[in-house]
Amino acid sequence: MAYEEQRLQVLNAAREIFSSNLVTGTWGNVSMRAPGEQRLIITPSGMNYAAMEALDLVVVDFNLKVIEGQYKPSVESPLHMKIYRKRPEVNAIVHVHAPFASAFAVARKNIPVLIEETAQVVGHEVPVAAYAHCGTDQLADNALKTLGNDKKAVLLANHGLVALGDNMMMP
Repeated sequence: MAYEEQRLQVLNAAREIFSSNLVTGTWGNVSMRAPGEQRLIITPSGMNYAAMEALDLVVVDFNLKVIEGQYKPSVESPLHMKIYRKRPEVNAIVHVHAPFASAFAVARKNIPVLIEETAQVVGHEVPVAAYAHCGTDQLADNALKTLGNDKKAVLLANHGLVALGDNMMMP
C-alpha cells in the first residue's frame, strides 16, 4: 500500500470530523497531497467514515485518474485538485458541513474573527464563495477565486466549509 502514513492521517482526520459531528452520514471529505508527486489521497464517495479503513482511500493523479483504490473518489475531488494545483503550499484539505459554519454559508455571511483561536489558526475572516452545484468545476473555481493566494478557509454558499493546511495536524 503506497502512502501508508498519509493514508492514516487522512483516515484519522475523516474519523475525527465524523466523531466531532462536523459531518453527518457520508458527507464531507478529506484529502492530502502525496509527497513529491502529482497525486492526492482522498476519501471515497459515499462511504461511512466509521467503517472506513486506510485501504478504502483513493489515490488519484492530478487529472483525477484513479491510481489506487477500488472505490470512486469523493465527488468533491475537482475542488481538492484545483486547490492543490493553484496552491502548492497546501498539503491537506478538509471539507465539513459543521452546523454553525453551514448556517453562515446558507446566510451567505462571512465568519468574522471574533475569538483568539480563529485569529491564530485561520488568521482572517472566512469569506463565502459564490454558489455552485457540488462536485462541479464551477464550485472549485468559485472557491479558488475567494481563497485567492493566501486564505486558509472558505465557506461554500449553501454548502459547508473548506479548510486548507500545510499538513493534517491540528494546531
